[in-house]
Amino acid sequence: KQANDVHTPVFSQMVIAQYLSRGYLPDHLVKINQQYKEKRDLMLQVLEENMPAGVQWTKPEGGLFIWLQLPSHMKSSELLYKAIDQKVAFVAGDSFFAHGEPLNAMRLNFSNASLESIKIGIAKLADVIKENMA
Repeated sequence: KQANDVHTPVFSQMVIAQYLSRGYLPDHLVKINQQYKEKRDLMLQVLEENMPAGVQWTKPEGGLFIWLQLPSHMKSSELLYKAIDQKVAFVAGDSFFAHGEPLNAMRLNFSNASLESIKIGIAKLADVIKENMA
């Protein structure tokens, strides 16, 4: 790390050390885990309400992402720019594999979006998928 950016700023290290030594982290983890669970649960609900038959997804027990699988004939990378046109983004599944597979998968992040953005974004993504299923 030091070769890349000389060093982590000392001030930042001191702030984090104080935060940890004062015992703030456990309460923060409880709070943020509740927020992530609420967002995850909402995204799962909205996926269930909006996605067409043939689309599947995981129900993560941890982490910040849902792995969505399209029908096998679809390529998520081909849908990406159509989704971006609708102000929705995801990471195409082939980005996670050395040989570019599976082509029909995508990773959805629920951690950074508001509850309202999750509702709108998943509905828009479902519309893009429906328009391109044939």
